Amino acid sequence: MRDHTLVLPATAGNSVPGHHAACKNQVTRKFFEHSNATRVNTDAVIVDAIRAEHPQQQLICVPKQNCDLLGYAAAGHALSTAIGSGVYRHEWVTYDPPDRKIDGGVGSLQRSVLCGKYLLGWHGMDYIMYLIDGRDGTEPYPQVTMQYILSETVDSSEELLMAAGSWTNELHEEIWVFDQGFWEKS
Repeated sequence: MRDHTLVLPATAGNSVPGHHAACKNQVTRKFFEHSNATRVNTDAVIVDAIRAEHPQQQLICVPKQNCDLLGYAAAGHALSTAIGSGVYRHEWVTYDPPDRKIDGGVGSLQRSVLCGKYLLGWHGMDYIMYLIDGRDGTEPYPQVTMQYILSETVDSSEELLMAAGSWTNELHEEIWVFDQGFWEKS
């Protein structure tokens, strides 16, 4: 079986190994710079980069755990479109084996975005959203995936967040499971 590893071209003078120097997106560049060094507070670094790139926009930071904007859009309540690809995105692709191999299933590939930029549309308003997995350190917990919402006004963002947050905390063919001190959907 062939190895299909994608290697991004490195260029002379580039301070981030494996990261394309042509990347004009300040937020993505900052994510990679920060992720290649000692991490103290990813959230603070990303907020600073977003404010530098979008000085006229209002910014709200929201953990994905209680307000899943992409899930809300996938359920048909808003529109979402990924902006950019390649050096503007960082994602993991994992293989999930089939539930039952005896039935001849082949499994599936799952994608997990660690750094991505999206355009959201809701009630006639457009929003830019950065999705960043901001885990600091090497431990698996806490896993903090943050959504950084940019809009013209804070009020319009808060209305979207109230709707998406309410939807996220409802059960959608799921059950609540109490696991290690926390309620989680399963």
